[in-house]
Amino acid sequence: MSGGHAVLPEDDDQNGIPDYVELMKQTFDDINFLNDRKYKIGFFMSAPFETCTNSWSIMEEIMLELSFQENIAMAAKFHPRLYKLGDYRYLKKIDNLKLYGPELDRTRLVKWADIVVCSDHCSMLFEGMILQKKVVAIHSKKVRPFASFKDRF
Repeated sequence: MSGGHAVLPEDDDQNGIPDYVELMKQTFDDINFLNDRKYKIGFFMSAPFETCTNSWSIMEEIMLELSFQENIAMAAKFHPRLYKLGDYRYLKKIDNLKLYGPELDRTRLVKWADIVVCSDHCSMLFEGMILQKKVVAIHSKKVRPFASFKDRF
């Protein structure tokens, strides 16, 4: 392949795969966080819709409940808009929990986790099922906070 978008051809270990491709694969595939733990739980914090909640309070309770379990590792991926807005100082103090924002691809977390936890309207429900993970879908509370306002127009 040639041109401005081509991968650099350097192949230091001479295995036929360019070094850049190997580096990207390693970066993409690996989440190095307590990989020796018996259970790895991935939480997906989706953005709330105007018609439903995102089940955050229930997920937060689960994280706090499991925070002292030595055989459990947890990682939570927040929707990019939520990650910027939240104050997660208390969660950052939990040793067996790592928080991610937009820097982590959703598929990487699903591949890392044994159990995937998300709200029932989250698109990650299906990816976890397709990759044959245990999936916990937390029922979102249906709300219509703007219904009376919208009916006026």
